[in-house]
Amino acid sequence: LNFKGDCYVYVHNYTRDITATRPENFAELTEEEKALIKKLGVYIKELPTEIERIYTKERAIPVIYGSQSSCEAMKTFFHYNKNSTLLDASKLKRVNSGALEDCRRAMVWSMKLGTTLCIYCGDVLPDFLEKICISKYKDTFPLSLFMYGGMENDMVREKIFRDDEKEAGQCPIRPGFMVCIMIMYDTMGLQMSSMRKEELVGKIPEFGRMQEIRTYNDDDRIKALAEMRSGK
Repeated sequence: LNFKGDCYVYVHNYTRDITATRPENFAELTEEEKALIKKLGVYIKELPTEIERIYTKERAIPVIYGSQSSCEAMKTFFHYNKNSTLLDASKLKRVNSGALEDCRRAMVWSMKLGTTLCIYCGDVLPDFLEKICISKYKDTFPLSLFMYGGMENDMVREKIFRDDEKEAGQCPIRPGFMVCIMIMYDTMGLQMSSMRKEELVGKIPEFGRMQEIRTYNDDDRIKALAEMRSGK
């Protein structure tokens, strides 16, 4: 808590009680445990900053992987945060006009406000490449959404903006607009299966140009450490 780094408080994992006195049963993480936590990825509260860093500095669309609890927490965040817009692609498990229109409106809203657009897949992986981003739906769900900077193309925006959404006849894309994708792990081990990894390449356009991020929350951390300590 201080500049010298010799003032601490201790927080109980379960009760969340806080004390300045070091508990008798307190144990430092081993180097192996620290390495495990590092492999879990970016802590969930730091994820918005990491998304912005990758999009602006690395100039790539982030693809985020997380547990069910992490993804659901971030879904809520993207829904309510004023600097974010949720595009719920899990509704596209079966492609239908209503779900596509909801997605289109989310894209337009995000560009007009200059927010981070989260394409949320959850535990569903729609076939964007072969069934959604096709000529039939080019005016609703453009392939350009999966290309870094793709929505800056005036002709692309002209197709998906409706007349009542334009501003003085223009289709604005304001500073701050970014795109990210969020997908749940398909295993209980806080990782993607090899089969799902192959699906990602085959169903998400321009996947090879994107940057993958793993994220975790407190429960994920506790679970991973518990499994390591029990030898599972």
